Amino acid sequence: MERSLWVRNPDANLPSGDTNQNQSQRPDTFARLQQRGIDYARIKRIVQFECPQDRLLFAQWFKGRTIKQVLKQAAEWKAFLKKDVILSLSPDLKAQVERFVVGTELLACRALMEGSARVGPLDLRIICLPTRHDEQGRPVFINPDREIVAVHRETKEERRARLPGSRDLALQAEDLERAYKELRLWDQLSKGDLSRKLISKRSPQGWPVYTRLIIPRLYELMVPHYPFPGHRWARHGTKKGERLAQLPTVLLEDMLEILRLEHLYAFEQMTVPQLKAILQRDLARENPRNKSKKWPKN
Repeated sequence: MERSLWVRNPDANLPSGDTNQNQSQRPDTFARLQQRGIDYARIKRIVQFECPQDRLLFAQWFKGRTIKQVLKQAAEWKAFLKKDVILSLSPDLKAQVERFVVGTELLACRALMEGSARVGPLDLRIICLPTRHDEQGRPVFINPDREIVAVHRETKEERRARLPGSRDLALQAEDLERAYKELRLWDQLSKGDLSRKLISKRSPQGWPVYTRLIIPRLYELMVPHYPFPGHRWARHGTKKGERLAQLPTVLLEDMLEILRLEHLYAFEQMTVPQLKAILQRDLARENPRNKSKKWPKN
């Protein structure tokens, strides 16, 4: 059962927006969030579970390379290893190379699947199928099979393909390819370069996956719980026309602690002013008055 963490007065005994406050006197991160009525499970979903992990890892490994190129090269390596006689002289070495090639192929297929929630007129989802039911009739999932379900948005036509649960690593990539071919979608999947949308030449804290996806969504979740007076009309205000701080310091400090907790390698060196600048740019993009206008034709 989901428990509500709302309290009667969410601002009681909480730090104010004073930047000179002694940080050592602040309650720990989880206690502060709980006092404000924020469920950390929702934060975890945004910063971890909804982060495109496989696509991000692929982009980091193969920057400038497309999924199609990597899958093609993996297939060539697998064909080569079947006929190889040199690496066969060292079975352990050959097994290590085979595992690396198969793991790379699987990463490419999983990155492909992770970015394929929509393919043409079809919406895709993946569901886990219960392996059995317990005495109370509740489903049990132990290495369950999965099913890819594709639904046409207009006609509601359904296509389904099954992925076996307990499979050797070497077969999982083949299973994914087979399933999408059964759905008649393999050739329609986008197999391009992922790096441009997710990472950049900047340090990780400036990568688009964080600045355009995770940080703005985390802000939208948390900002209603930090109702400090300000000079701007705020969408998160409880009253019409209420003027609240858009980016209170306490909110930024809590966001930065969460980002460091979940992605330390990316945000260890980030400062509060840097996080504020990212959010200011994002809010400016969302403001319809800041949308670029087309120049009139001569």
